[in-house]
Amino acid sequence: MMAWLGILGILGPALAQVPPGLRPVAASPDTPERYVAWRTSQGLPPAQLHCEPLWPGVALLCFRVWEDGLRRWVERGDLIRWGVGAEALKARILEASAAPIQAAESVSVEGMSAGYLRLVDGDGWAVAGLLRPELLSERPGG
Repeated sequence: MMAWLGILGILGPALAQVPPGLRPVAASPDTPERYVAWRTSQGLPPAQLHCEPLWPGVALLCFRVWEDGLRRWVERGDLIRWGVGAEALKARILEASAAPIQAAESVSVEGMSAGYLRLVDGDGWAVAGLLRPELLSERPGG
């Protein structure tokens, strides 16, 4: 944990350029191609989403951002505009993932000693547990 805090301290100035409404999204592997096709169908120039493997061959980690009351996909060009690299963007998400994981509701399963965490917010943070599994294990019962 201390290593992450050190990295985040170094990256602080770069992270300041990223809008505060950044959210992680678990997306299907064909999402970038579908996005380009959608833009083309709307008469917009092609643009590439900024995504990286989450589960190789199964899911991508992409990003959305709230701007002017609207949520939109983060494109590769956004990173250039924001003056931030892919690692700094991911560091911002990893740091922000802690609060939703800590706030997740522990739900008991009736008739069993097992339970699960309910992390449903409708705004992208449900993927936080995949990004920070070590925080899940730190929770009581984790």
